Amino acid sequence: MPLIKQRLAVANPVAGAVLKLNYLRLDRDEQSRPAEYQRVWKPGLTIQPGEGGRSGPPRPELGTTS
Repeated sequence: MPLIKQRLAVANPVAGAVLKLNYLRLDRDEQSRPAEYQRVWKPGLTIQPGEGGRSGPPRPELGTTS
């Protein structure tokens, strides 16, 4: 856990104590699980009107977003 050791090394005394308490029960022998992703494609809009996530002026056919 090199990142944890590095963070503890540069922490001030109070933050170091809190970090040590936080990582007290950490199982350091447990291996990280690999990230698994699956790409999904569906036709049509990916964002519903009003949810934001697009830039530019509002499109009248979708209504206005606040």
